Amino acid sequence: MLIDWENFDVTKPFTLPLESTCIFSIEYNPITFTLTIDFVEGQQYEYHYVPLFTVIELIRSGSAGRYFNATIRNYFDYKRLL
Repeated sequence: MLIDWENFDVTKPFTLPLESTCIFSIEYNPITFTLTIDFVEGQQYEYHYVPLFTVIELIRSGSAGRYFNATIRNYFDYKRLL
Protein backbone atom coordinates (compact mmCIF):
# COMPACT_ATOMS: atom_id res chain seq x y z
CA MET A 1 0.00 0.00 0.00
CA LEU A 2 1.28 3.42 -0.91
CA ILE A 3 0.77 6.06 1.76
CA ASP A 4 1.40 9.76 1.32
CA TRP A 5 3.32 10.12 4.59
CA GLU A 6 3.66 13.89 4.22
CA ASN A 7 -0.11 14.29 4.43
CA PHE A 8 -0.89 11.33 6.69
CA ASP A 9 -1.97 12.49 10.15
CA VAL A 10 -0.48 10.07 12.69
CA THR A 11 -1.75 12.14 15.62
CA LYS A 12 -5.32 10.86 15.11
CA PRO A 13 -6.64 7.28 15.24
CA PHE A 14 -6.48 5.54 11.87
CA THR A 15 -7.45 2.31 10.15
CA LEU A 16 -5.54 0.82 7.23
CA PRO A 17 -5.86 -2.34 5.17
CA LEU A 18 -2.56 -4.18 4.72
CA GLU A 19 -1.36 -6.11 1.69
CA SER A 20 -0.55 -9.22 3.67
CA THR A 21 -1.35 -12.91 3.55
CA CYS A 22 -2.06 -13.00 7.31
CA ILE A 23 -3.05 -9.46 8.40
CA PHE A 24 -6.20 -8.02 6.84
CA SER A 25 -6.14 -4.57 8.48
CA ILE A 26 -4.91 -2.58 11.45
CA GLU A 27 -6.38 0.16 13.60
CA TYR A 28 -4.14 2.37 15.71
CA ASN A 29 -4.95 4.94 18.36
CA PRO A 30 -1.87 7.11 19.02
CA ILE A 31 -3.51 8.63 22.09
CA THR A 32 -3.84 5.28 23.91
CA PHE A 33 -1.05 3.47 21.98
CA THR A 34 -3.50 0.69 21.14
CA LEU A 35 -3.00 -1.40 18.01
CA THR A 36 -5.87 -3.60 16.86
CA ILE A 37 -5.06 -6.22 14.25
CA ASP A 38 -7.66 -8.01 12.14
CA PHE A 39 -6.19 -11.22 10.80
CA VAL A 40 -7.18 -12.73 7.47
CA GLU A 41 -8.67 -15.80 9.15
CA GLY A 42 -11.06 -13.69 11.25
CA GLN A 43 -9.29 -13.28 14.58
CA GLN A 44 -8.94 -9.83 16.08
CA TYR A 45 -6.42 -8.86 18.77
CA GLU A 46 -5.79 -5.63 20.62
CA TYR A 47 -2.18 -4.86 21.57
CA HIS A 48 -1.44 -2.32 24.29
CA TYR A 49 1.32 0.32 24.65
CA VAL A 50 2.57 -0.10 21.07
CA PRO A 51 4.68 2.90 20.03
CA LEU A 52 3.85 4.73 16.82
CA PHE A 53 7.23 3.92 15.24
CA THR A 54 6.46 0.19 15.60
CA VAL A 55 3.15 0.62 13.80
CA ILE A 56 4.78 2.62 11.01
CA GLU A 57 7.45 -0.06 10.60
CA LEU A 58 4.70 -2.69 10.44
CA ILE A 59 2.95 -0.74 7.68
CA ARG A 60 6.19 -0.18 5.74
CA SER A 61 7.62 -3.68 6.18
CA GLY A 62 8.02 -5.98 3.22
CA SER A 63 6.22 -8.71 5.15
CA ALA A 64 3.69 -7.59 7.77
CA GLY A 65 3.33 -11.13 9.11
CA ARG A 66 7.06 -11.58 9.56
CA TYR A 67 7.39 -8.14 11.20
CA PHE A 68 4.44 -8.88 13.49
CA ASN A 69 5.95 -12.20 14.60
CA ALA A 70 9.40 -10.71 15.22
CA THR A 71 8.42 -7.42 16.85
CA ILE A 72 4.85 -7.37 18.17
CA ARG A 73 3.47 -10.84 18.84
CA ASN A 74 5.33 -11.75 22.03
CA TYR A 75 6.39 -8.28 23.12
CA PHE A 76 3.20 -6.38 23.97
CA ASP A 77 0.30 -7.09 26.29
CA TYR A 78 -2.78 -8.08 24.32
CA LYS A 79 -6.30 -9.41 24.50
CA ARG A 80 -8.29 -11.35 21.94
CA LEU A 81 -11.41 -9.53 20.74
CA LEU A 82 -12.75 -12.05 18.18
